[in-house]
Amino acid sequence: ERLAATENFLSEMVKVREEVVVSLMWEIGKTRKDSESEFDRTVEYIQETLKAVRTRNNTDASFLTAGGHVAQVRRSPLGVVLSMGPFNYPLNETFTTLLPAVIMGNTCVVKLPRHGALCMVPLMKAFATCFPPGVVNIFNGRGAKTAGPIIETGKLSSLAFIGSSTAANRLRVQHPKPSRMRCTLGLDAKNAAIILKDADLSIAVKEVLSGTLSFMGQRCTAIKIVFVQKEIAAEFVKLFSEAVDKMTFGLPWDNNVALAPLP
Repeated sequence: ERLAATENFLSEMVKVREEVVVSLMWEIGKTRKDSESEFDRTVEYIQETLKAVRTRNNTDASFLTAGGHVAQVRRSPLGVVLSMGPFNYPLNETFTTLLPAVIMGNTCVVKLPRHGALCMVPLMKAFATCFPPGVVNIFNGRGAKTAGPIIETGKLSSLAFIGSSTAANRLRVQHPKPSRMRCTLGLDAKNAAIILKDADLSIAVKEVLSGTLSFMGQRCTAIKIVFVQKEIAAEFVKLFSEAVDKMTFGLPWDNNVALAPLP
């Protein structure tokens, strides 16, 4: 039933693709290309998750034999999950924790990011019609003021959070028994690119450009520092600078825009 409900939600979700894409462009300044990519990757993720769960369910239905013992794996929900996605990927990063939790039978509370919440508005009807009342609960506001009181109740079984380690630690310790609250965290990425002297610089420049400036660099997985061997450093910097100069500036909804204003 949970898989069927999620599939119904996915069917309704694809119907409002353009509304979600426009919301992403207008609220967080993401280009149309990147906004469409975020939506499509989210749909693909949900499809792959459903497929993986069905495969796992078939495997779990079998009996295992080890050391003369026969056993069968049974999985159960944890309880109430608080999902907190970031502003830069408010749709994708929220759904990658929310929907797997729902599929596994958990009740979810979703705290929307301060910026990037509007992309959820076109999906509210689908949430209301595809899932039973109380399964998905959504609220907005500053995390320090809204998420803290929920965690302090001690009723959360799991926290899914993407942001800084400082914020995660501040949230976690508010639980009466922090060790009992399972945490799924994505924190403080400092990603490096390493360019060796035998590298094809045309490929290296293309990949570093994408890694550093996709969505204007507003990604936790963005490349933050580039290490280049001295023998090719000057040439790499020259080619990279030229590539950056060729990028098109403009508003998110303009055609072929690569760099847009930050929110």
